[in-house]
Amino acid sequence: MTTKRRKFTNKFKAMVALAAIREQKTLAELSKEFEVSPNQVWSIDITYVPMAHGHMYLVAIIDVFSRRILSWKLDNIWIERFWRTIKREYIYLNPCDNAIELRKGIEKFMQYYNTERHHQGIDNEIPERKYENNKLLIRTHKAA
Repeated sequence: MTTKRRKFTNKFKAMVALAAIREQKTLAELSKEFEVSPNQVWSIDITYVPMAHGHMYLVAIIDVFSRRILSWKLDNIWIERFWRTIKREYIYLNPCDNAIELRKGIEKFMQYYNTERHHQGIDNEIPERKYENNKLLIRTHKAA
C-alpha cells in the first residue's frame, strides 16, 4: 500500500518558513497547525553522555510527526573541541538577548572559524585552506 504525499503550495511553504524564522512558534506547534505528514519535518540534537572512563556524544534525528527516531550515532572527540572553542571564544564573551542575535553571531563565528582561525591540531592551518588543498590533492592524484 502506498501513501499519497500531500502537495504544498509555495505560499504554504513560505508561511511555515516565515513562522519558524520569526520564531513565533516552535516546530511542535507548527507541525500541529500545518498538519505535517511523516518524513516531512525532522529535528536533530546532540547530547553529552558521561561514562565510567570518559564520555560520548549521542546524536539523533527524529521525525517530528511520528516521533520515530530515524537515525542515531555515538561520537566522541572532534566536535567536543569545537563546542569548547565556540563557547570560550564567542558565546561566553557575547551574551545575546534573543535567538536571532545568537544565530547571526554564530554564523559570523563559523565563517571566522573556517576561513581565518589557525588550528593547533592541524599544524596551525586554517580549516578551509586545508579542506580545499586536500580536495585538490585528491583530484590531482586521481587524475594521475
